[in-house]
Amino acid sequence: MKSYLFFAITLGVVNLAFMSLVLDTDSQTIEISMPGVFLLLLLFGVNVYVYSLWTAKRITRPLEHIADAIQRMEKGQYAERLNITAGYEFGVIQQHFNDMAETLGRTELENHRLQDSKQQMLADLSHDLMTPMTTIKGYAKALQLGMVDSEGKKERYLQLIYNKATLVTSMIDDIFNLSKLERADYPLSAEPGDMTELLREIADDYYDQFEDKATRQ
Repeated sequence: MKSYLFFAITLGVVNLAFMSLVLDTDSQTIEISMPGVFLLLLLFGVNVYVYSLWTAKRITRPLEHIADAIQRMEKGQYAERLNITAGYEFGVIQQHFNDMAETLGRTELENHRLQDSKQQMLADLSHDLMTPMTTIKGYAKALQLGMVDSEGKKERYLQLIYNKATLVTSMIDDIFNLSKLERADYPLSAEPGDMTELLREIADDYYDQFEDKATRQ
């Protein structure tokens, strides 16, 4: 005596194939008839392939976006931000990447600002060096040509030349110290100064120039 059992094999909500079991109760054997077994295997393989492609794209596309963003950041494009739609793990990576890009962007701007400040300071120091050097040349030329008759005035001119040379030396030291400021371990210390004395020295340096101009007028 044989009994038949029919059932459908499904994958998701799609019936892929029908199978039947033939139960022979007399011989105690079971015969399996699968008319759609080939179709079942084919569709199952296609389904696995499609699912694998979908999963791979879901993983590789965010990775490609991240790799492209990193390459642009290597070129100095720190305004780059990630905006990808993915799972939680990629969301965490995206947040960390954007935070890192923001930090690097601020650091780059600060470096540019410091570089501009340093260049401006060097330009100012170079300009300031011209004034005492011009004064030294003027007084030295006057002494060389014998334009100063008074011994007292000669001594004063020599003293001014010495003072200006000392000022130039100090400025050169400032330039040297400025180059050392780029070192992160360079020690900085604040020292009190006498502004009144500084202004007096400046006025004394330019006193003879003012006097000469007043005499010519």
